[in-house]
Amino acid sequence: MKHNSTYIFGFAVLLLVIVAGLYAADYHIFNVEKEQAQNVQRQITDKKAEIERARKAQSSLSSLGANEEVIHSYSLSREDIVGFLEALQTTGSRLGSSVQVLSVADDKANPHPRVTISLLVVGTFDSVMRTIGVLENAPYDSSISSLTLSSQTQEKKATLWSAATILTVGLERQASSTPTKP
Repeated sequence: MKHNSTYIFGFAVLLLVIVAGLYAADYHIFNVEKEQAQNVQRQITDKKAEIERARKAQSSLSSLGANEEVIHSYSLSREDIVGFLEALQTTGSRLGSSVQVLSVADDKANPHPRVTISLLVVGTFDSVMRTIGVLENAPYDSSISSLTLSSQTQEKKATLWSAATILTVGLERQASSTPTKP
Protein backbone atom coordinates (compact mmCIF):
# COMPACT_ATOMS: atom_id res chain seq x y z
CA MET A 1 0.00 0.00 0.00
CA LYS A 2 2.98 2.13 0.48
CA HIS A 3 3.57 2.06 -3.24
CA ASN A 4 0.05 3.02 -3.97
CA SER A 5 0.13 6.06 -1.71
CA THR A 6 3.50 7.09 -3.21
CA TYR A 7 1.98 6.95 -6.68
CA ILE A 8 -1.01 8.96 -5.58
CA PHE A 9 1.22 11.50 -3.86
CA GLY A 10 3.48 11.73 -6.93
CA PHE A 11 0.44 12.06 -9.17
CA ALA A 12 -0.94 14.79 -6.91
CA VAL A 13 2.38 16.67 -6.98
CA LEU A 14 2.55 16.26 -10.77
CA LEU A 15 -1.04 17.48 -11.07
CA LEU A 16 -0.19 20.42 -8.78
CA VAL A 17 2.86 21.33 -10.90
CA ILE A 18 0.78 21.12 -14.11
CA VAL A 19 -2.01 23.27 -12.64
CA ALA A 20 0.54 25.78 -11.28
CA GLY A 21 2.25 25.86 -14.73
CA LEU A 22 -1.10 26.38 -16.46
CA TYR A 23 -1.95 29.13 -13.96
CA ALA A 24 1.41 30.85 -14.53
CA ALA A 25 1.02 30.59 -18.31
CA ASP A 26 -2.56 31.89 -18.10
CA TYR A 27 -1.39 34.73 -15.83
CA HIS A 28 1.37 35.65 -18.29
CA ILE A 29 -1.02 35.53 -21.27
CA PHE A 30 -3.52 37.63 -19.32
CA ASN A 31 -0.86 40.28 -18.54
CA VAL A 32 0.30 40.40 -22.18
CA GLU A 33 -3.30 40.82 -23.39
CA LYS A 34 -3.95 43.43 -20.69
CA GLU A 35 -0.87 45.41 -21.81
CA GLN A 36 -1.98 45.21 -25.44
CA ALA A 37 -5.46 46.42 -24.47
CA GLN A 38 -3.95 49.34 -22.55
CA ASN A 39 -1.79 50.24 -25.57
CA VAL A 40 -4.85 50.18 -27.82
CA GLN A 41 -6.76 52.30 -25.27
CA ARG A 42 -3.88 54.85 -25.22
CA GLN A 43 -3.87 54.93 -29.03
CA ILE A 44 -7.63 55.52 -29.05
CA THR A 45 -7.26 58.33 -26.49
CA ASP A 46 -4.42 59.88 -28.53
CA LYS A 47 -6.49 59.69 -31.74
CA LYS A 48 -9.49 61.27 -30.00
CA ALA A 49 -7.25 64.09 -28.71
CA GLU A 50 -5.78 64.52 -32.19
CA ILE A 51 -9.26 64.67 -33.73
CA GLU A 52 -10.29 67.27 -31.12
CA ARG A 53 -7.17 69.36 -31.88
CA ALA A 54 -7.91 69.12 -35.60
CA ARG A 55 -11.52 70.20 -34.99
CA LYS A 56 -10.34 73.19 -32.93
CA ALA A 57 -7.76 74.08 -35.57
CA GLN A 58 -10.43 73.88 -38.29
CA SER A 59 -12.67 76.15 -36.23
CA SER A 60 -9.84 78.61 -35.65
CA LEU A 61 -8.94 78.49 -39.33
CA SER A 62 -12.47 79.37 -40.40
CA SER A 63 -12.61 82.33 -38.01
CA LEU A 64 -9.09 83.35 -39.07
CA GLY A 65 -10.26 83.54 -42.69
CA ALA A 66 -13.00 85.98 -41.72
CA ASN A 67 -10.55 88.05 -39.67
CA GLU A 68 -8.10 88.06 -42.56
CA GLU A 69 -10.79 89.47 -44.84
CA VAL A 70 -11.44 92.29 -42.37
CA ILE A 71 -7.71 93.04 -42.17
CA HIS A 72 -7.43 93.03 -45.97
CA SER A 73 -10.24 95.57 -46.17
CA TYR A 74 -7.89 98.05 -44.42
CA SER A 75 -5.13 97.47 -46.97
CA LEU A 76 -4.82 98.89 -50.44
CA SER A 77 -4.13 96.58 -53.35
CA ARG A 78 -1.55 97.61 -55.93
CA GLU A 79 -4.25 97.55 -58.61
CA ASP A 80 -6.35 100.08 -56.66
CA ILE A 81 -3.66 102.75 -56.13
CA VAL A 82 -4.80 104.89 -59.06
CA GLY A 83 -8.43 104.70 -57.90
CA PHE A 84 -7.32 105.57 -54.37
CA LEU A 85 -5.44 108.66 -55.60
CA GLU A 86 -8.44 109.76 -57.66
CA ALA A 87 -10.65 109.30 -54.59
CA LEU A 88 -8.27 111.53 -52.60
CA GLN A 89 -8.54 114.25 -55.25
CA THR A 90 -12.33 113.91 -55.41
CA THR A 91 -12.59 114.10 -51.62
CA GLY A 92 -10.47 117.24 -51.58
CA SER A 93 -12.67 118.82 -54.25
CA ARG A 94 -15.81 118.04 -52.25
CA LEU A 95 -14.26 119.68 -49.21
CA GLY A 96 -13.21 122.76 -51.15
CA SER A 97 -9.50 122.06 -51.54
CA SER A 98 -7.24 120.94 -54.34
CA VAL A 99 -5.26 117.73 -53.78
CA GLN A 100 -2.22 117.25 -55.99
CA VAL A 101 -0.26 114.02 -56.01
CA LEU A 102 3.43 114.88 -56.13
CA SER A 103 4.91 111.39 -55.97
CA VAL A 104 4.11 107.74 -55.26
CA ALA A 105 6.79 105.26 -54.19
CA ASP A 106 7.17 101.91 -52.45
CA ASP A 107 8.30 102.24 -48.84
CA LYS A 108 11.38 100.03 -48.81
CA ALA A 109 12.29 100.81 -45.19
CA ASN A 110 9.15 99.17 -43.80
CA PRO A 111 9.09 95.35 -43.45
CA HIS A 112 5.38 95.32 -44.35
CA PRO A 113 4.42 96.36 -47.88
CA ARG A 114 3.51 100.06 -47.89
CA VAL A 115 3.32 102.86 -50.41
CA THR A 116 4.43 106.42 -49.68
CA ILE A 117 2.36 109.20 -51.28
CA SER A 118 3.50 112.81 -51.29
CA LEU A 119 0.55 115.22 -51.50
CA LEU A 120 -0.01 118.95 -51.72
CA VAL A 121 -3.38 120.15 -50.42
CA VAL A 122 -4.30 123.76 -51.29
CA GLY A 123 -7.36 125.75 -50.21
CA THR A 124 -8.79 127.71 -47.32
CA PHE A 125 -7.58 126.80 -43.85
CA ASP A 126 -10.84 124.97 -43.05
CA SER A 127 -10.90 122.99 -46.29
CA VAL A 128 -7.22 122.04 -46.02
CA MET A 129 -7.61 120.90 -42.41
CA ARG A 130 -10.79 118.92 -43.20
CA THR A 131 -9.00 117.21 -46.09
CA ILE A 132 -6.06 116.35 -43.82
CA GLY A 133 -8.55 115.03 -41.25
CA VAL A 134 -10.11 112.76 -43.88
CA LEU A 135 -6.63 111.49 -44.81
CA GLU A 136 -5.86 110.72 -41.16
CA ASN A 137 -9.15 108.96 -40.54
CA ALA A 138 -9.48 107.07 -43.83
CA PRO A 139 -10.54 103.43 -43.48
CA TYR A 140 -7.10 102.20 -44.46
CA ASP A 141 -3.90 101.25 -42.70
CA SER A 142 -2.50 104.73 -43.24
CA SER A 143 -0.52 107.35 -41.39
CA ILE A 144 0.74 110.84 -42.05
CA SER A 145 4.46 110.95 -41.41
CA SER A 146 5.05 114.58 -42.33
CA LEU A 147 2.89 117.70 -42.56
CA THR A 148 3.98 121.23 -43.37
CA LEU A 149 1.45 124.10 -43.41
CA SER A 150 2.08 127.40 -45.13
CA SER A 151 -0.09 130.36 -46.10
CA GLN A 152 -0.15 132.98 -48.82
CA THR A 153 -2.21 136.11 -48.75
CA GLN A 154 -3.56 136.95 -52.18
CA GLU A 155 -4.67 140.43 -53.27
CA LYS A 156 -8.38 141.04 -52.53
CA LYS A 157 -8.85 137.33 -51.76
CA ALA A 158 -8.77 135.21 -48.66
CA THR A 159 -5.58 133.66 -47.43
CA LEU A 160 -4.65 130.53 -49.38
CA TRP A 161 -3.24 127.69 -47.30
CA SER A 162 -1.20 124.76 -48.51
CA ALA A 163 -0.26 121.56 -46.73
CA ALA A 164 2.59 119.40 -47.97
CA THR A 165 2.15 115.94 -46.51
CA ILE A 166 3.57 112.47 -46.79
CA LEU A 167 0.98 109.72 -46.44
CA THR A 168 1.94 106.05 -46.09
CA VAL A 169 -0.68 103.39 -46.84
CA GLY A 170 -0.45 99.66 -46.15
CA LEU A 171 -0.61 97.36 -49.15
CA GLU A 172 -2.06 93.89 -49.30
CA ARG A 173 0.42 91.08 -49.11
CA GLN A 174 0.70 89.10 -52.31
CA ALA A 175 0.15 85.69 -50.73
CA SER A 176 -2.11 84.80 -47.83
CA SER A 177 -0.47 83.85 -44.55
CA THR A 178 -3.36 81.51 -43.78
CA PRO A 179 -2.73 77.89 -44.73
CA THR A 180 -5.16 76.37 -47.17
CA LYS A 181 -8.04 74.39 -45.75
CA PRO A 182 -7.71 70.60 -45.96
